[in-house]
Amino acid sequence: MKWFPEKLFDQSGPLYYVINAILVGALVGLMIAKNDPLFIFVAFFLSVRLILFSNTNVFLYVITISVFFADWLHVLGLIPEQFTWIPDMILLFLMFRVVAMIIREKRFVRTSLDLPVIAFVFWGALSMFITGQPPVSLFISLRQIIKFSLLFYVIQYLHFDNAFFKRLIYLLIFLFAIQVPTAIIKMFIYGQGEHAIGTYAYFGGGLTAILPVIVISIALGFYFFYKSNIRYLIFVLYFQLFYIACPKRMYPFFAIVVFIYLIKISGLRKLKKLLPFSPVLVLVLGLLFYASPELRTIFDNPKSIVDWSTSYTYQKNDEQTSGRMAVAELVFNTLKRNPVNFAFGFGPGTVTESFDSVKGQVRQELNIYYGWTEFSMMALEYGFVGVILFLWILYTIMRQNTKYFKNSEDPFWKSISFGYRGICILYFMAFFYTTIFRLDVSAYLFWLLASIIYKIDAKRIVLE
Repeated sequence: MKWFPEKLFDQSGPLYYVINAILVGALVGLMIAKNDPLFIFVAFFLSVRLILFSNTNVFLYVITISVFFADWLHVLGLIPEQFTWIPDMILLFLMFRVVAMIIREKRFVRTSLDLPVIAFVFWGALSMFITGQPPVSLFISLRQIIKFSLLFYVIQYLHFDNAFFKRLIYLLIFLFAIQVPTAIIKMFIYGQGEHAIGTYAYFGGGLTAILPVIVISIALGFYFFYKSNIRYLIFVLYFQLFYIACPKRMYPFFAIVVFIYLIKISGLRKLKKLLPFSPVLVLVLGLLFYASPELRTIFDNPKSIVDWSTSYTYQKNDEQTSGRMAVAELVFNTLKRNPVNFAFGFGPGTVTESFDSVKGQVRQELNIYYGWTEFSMMALEYGFVGVILFLWILYTIMRQNTKYFKNSEDPFWKSISFGYRGICILYFMAFFYTTIFRLDVSAYLFWLLASIIYKIDAKRIVLE
């Protein structure tokens, strides 16, 4: 068995090209015979990979671009639906390379994430077995929740230099920046700017409250620990235009919590750096109040936050359940009826939408109109033990990042690590607000930054 993976992935050898040529030819034949666009996509992917993707760096660039734009290009009718699977196909191929490397070199890269990730996957398999769900349901569910965790292991095993990681960070900043004009243009055309390119990945909700806070965290990190340049604060101000075009009621609250947390961990000495540019911060706060009637109401009458949060998160009638709190209460009451379901849920895939858009049976039975969150969906599929195990993954990432932040002396990566500390707090809150890890844009950003920081930290330890 040793020669097979080694020669299969050796691009200098003829076997690599022969096998790929046979695969492309077979898929083209199937495409003609069945007239199925799926085969067009796979054949195209394999062909382009042979020509362009000999450099692993290009794979990550393509994943980044496709995560932001593939869904939109499909919705606009420019590409078939199968092309939205490009990140999945690339991750699968890269994992094959990782497995081949492990077999060839007999070398394992142990990380602090191994145990919590394995525990979560094991619990999902156990839940599948106990609840009698088919194995494919586990695959479909895990694909949505933790598929980008594969990126973490790809980056740990394969070679990427720090200069490439910096270019990838700059690409993300560019992709963040273009959200504002696209949202404003859409606001003028349709009256609101939600579902702007690369924010929702078109499908799903809540990310217009998340993306600006990610930008704030990274910008403050650069300002505090990289260069105290006003352009980073102006970028924060610039992104308030995105909020005006895409008003989400939770954004001001997420932003305030994360901002206070970052100021707290940075210390008062860093806070003094903001004083010369306090007019910019006042302008940012003014724009928040201008665009958020809820924030103005709460400022005038703090007690109104109770009424607002209740009406926003709790809506229920005899036919359908709507609102995050109402859905969470329904999920808890449904699971507590049976101790097995309380621990294991109803099984993976019972809530997740599958490839053919067939909704899980539990999702249909509960008749929830609006208010799905990562917490509610995960509890129904994996039980509350599964929720705890997934939060263990998040805690491990937060702890590892905090450790790197305290030990790092590189100002660029220390600033990224600082911003990521705020992002981790944001994602923990968003876990109870939206399906944050089932949306490609938000899940990719979280796992990509975690992967890079861990890799940079591992290199630092080796050098020491």
